[in-house]
This record gives sequence, C-alpha cells and structure tokens, in this order.
Amino acid sequence: MMLYDLRKARRFDAREVKPLIVDSNRFNRNLMSEIMRTINVLQVDFARTDKDVVRMLDERRCTVVFLEWSELNEMDSLEIVRMIRKLNEDYCRRVPIIASSSTFTREQLIEGRNQGIDEFLRKPCSPNDVVNRLKMVIETPRPFVDSKAYVGPCRRRKNPADYHGARRRSEDDVNAVKNVSTEERDMIDKDSPMGAAVIRLKMCCSLLLADAKVGQVRAAQAFQAARLVADNGEDPAINRALRSFEGYVKKAIAMKTLDRRVMQTGIATLEQLIVLPMEFAGARMTIAQAFEDAIERKLAA
Repeated sequence: MMLYDLRKARRFDAREVKPLIVDSNRFNRNLMSEIMRTINVLQVDFARTDKDVVRMLDERRCTVVFLEWSELNEMDSLEIVRMIRKLNEDYCRRVPIIASSSTFTREQLIEGRNQGIDEFLRKPCSPNDVVNRLKMVIETPRPFVDSKAYVGPCRRRKNPADYHGARRRSEDDVNAVKNVSTEERDMIDKDSPMGAAVIRLKMCCSLLLADAKVGQVRAAQAFQAARLVADNGEDPAINRALRSFEGYVKKAIAMKTLDRRVMQTGIATLEQLIVLPMEFAGARMTIAQAFEDAIERKLAA
C-alpha cells in the first residue's frame, strides 16, 4: 500500500478519506459513521479500546482520527492522544486528530492542543461541519513538530501555516499554548443549533435525574411539547426518536432505573437530528432507528 505524507496539503476527496472513529460508545460510533456515509466516505473504521487504536492505525492506514471527548466515551481521550503521538511509526504518529464533544471548555481546548490534537468539532454536527474539519486537516494541515518537549501539530494559530522556520520550532518546543483562538472561543460560546422544545426537554431531563418525583410531570409536558413541534414540522425521524425516548423514561421511572447516560444519549440524538438537514432523510431515519434499537437493548438487559 502506497503511503503519503499526511502533513502535506492535498485536494480533499471524501472517497480517499479513511477515518478511524475512536469511541467506546456504540451509539456514538454508529451516529458518526452515518454522517461519514452521507458525505461519501467509503472506508470507516472503529476503535473501542486503546489497543484497537494502535491496531487499526497500523493495519488499516487510517488518514484521520475522530476522537470522542466526553464522559460517554469510557476511554481516556487525552491519554489516547498522547499514545498516538508516541507511536514509533512515523505515519501513525503524524495522523491528524479531530476531537469532538458537545461541550468544550477553554481549559479543554488548551490542554487538547498542548497534547497534540489538530482540530475540534462541536456536536451536534452537520455533514458540512465534518467536511469543513476534514478540509482543514487535509487541504491546510498544520506543520508537524517532533521534539523532546512536544510532539504534534504546530500549536500556534497566528503564524502562517507554511512557515517552518526556527522561531516556529522553538516556540512549539518550549511554549505550551495558554489561550484559545477566536474560532475556538466561538466554539465555546455559541449555542447549540437546537429548537426551544429540545432545550426545554434537556432541562427537564436534568431535573428528572435530580428528583424523579418532581421532574416527572415537567418531563411529560416537555415531551408533549416536543412532539407537537415535530408534528408541525412533519419530521418522522424526530418523532420516532421522541417516542423511543419518552417510552424509555416512563418505563425507567416505573422501575426506578433511570440512567444518566441513556438520557444524555437521547438528548444528543435529538440535537443531532435537528442539525442534520432534512434532505438526508435516510440518514436521519437510520439515526432514529439506531437510538430505538439502543433503547430496546437497554430495557431488555
């Protein structure tokens, strides 16, 4: 297999992208895989453990890593980044890493860049969001720094990307990033592109987890309001996800088995469906079906 320099700018072609999705959460993996399919990516690989990461990078020659950075991912995301940047083989060590999360703090962005992450992706994300991040690491990749003090993409955001002089190398060798760029600041501050109904439902789910007795009535009202919005918008995918989500909540309340991770996944599903354009009807329904299947497995366990 012919290998090329992943840090050399080249034209973006989705058919040549070979992403490795690193996430222990099955639903999240399937969701990101569906987005990749909508943008015509042909090869998608997955890693559920740190050993999977090393093996897949070596065997499949992935061209980019998508790393989920959230509590739903049981792996230590930053440890995965450090592990990749310490690999012996040059190709694997230099692979671009894109970290994704529904929430990024200033501290996370700074620490992520200091450990060797190339770019960040705010979730929920649309196919265009994914394409834009891919273009950043493919068409305008950051120069790679390999020194005793730091291994990873150039951390400076203000210097021209094509400058490789001594000042750039010395800065990346000794100076850790202490601030975030304007683009990354916008990533922290902007609201997620979701409707008022899902925002309300998210708040009610938090209350439900804190106090099921108090939150039960409000959650039922929030689900009803969300279904009405979905009906008016003629959105079968969101309707399907809402029915599955509400069905789980009712049964889990009765059995006193409400699971925070399931609730977070439910909200993430709705947020993702809101962001994914209606023209991707097949992908949207696949996401709703995947969530429904996950709920059925959870209730059957």
